[in-house]
Amino acid sequence: MEIDWKDGMSEFWGALALTFLLASGVSAGVVGVGIALIVLWATFSGAHIIPALTAGKMFNDQDWEAGGTKLVWQIAGTVGAGVLALITGNAGVAAADAAAIPFDNITHIVTMVVGGGLLYMVWTRCDAWVAAFGVAIAMTAGMSLTGAMDVGSMIGGLANGGGFGVNTLGTYVLDTALAGAGALIAVKVNEQL
Repeated sequence: MEIDWKDGMSEFWGALALTFLLASGVSAGVVGVGIALIVLWATFSGAHIIPALTAGKMFNDQDWEAGGTKLVWQIAGTVGAGVLALITGNAGVAAADAAAIPFDNITHIVTMVVGGGLLYMVWTRCDAWVAAFGVAIAMTAGMSLTGAMDVGSMIGGLANGGGFGVNTLGTYVLDTALAGAGALIAVKVNEQL
């Protein structure tokens, strides 16, 4: 497998910047997150930056290798944001571990599947600025798109006496997979209409 460094660096730096902004509270709210995503998607053209979008593309294109590589770069970017927060003194203590991986929380599961489908449809059919605000609205509406941020902040928190929450990592993986499944369902339903 040949590594596409340009694509990887776009995912890395885009995920790092978005995670750092969200973790530091610089871009709070729909408008702030939307503007941050517009700038990041314009700067790192072609980058997904958000694992839920990458998972949706993976599920629909069946390109597991390219998607998996993008996910690895995105996670590395969130880890980089955790390290950057540690260096700048913004790391604090890691976010509390999630109570449990939400396998039995039907509301959470439905939100991620439906939200992943809607998010993917907006992302693939609208201009970047519309998609950016769609992502921002989904985040504020309760769709868990910040799981990667929690994973990144836990890295910084480890050095400050915090712990690495296995449940938080598990929830992040589950949410990414559910969003990808939702994107696949949305595309298949749209093809039948």
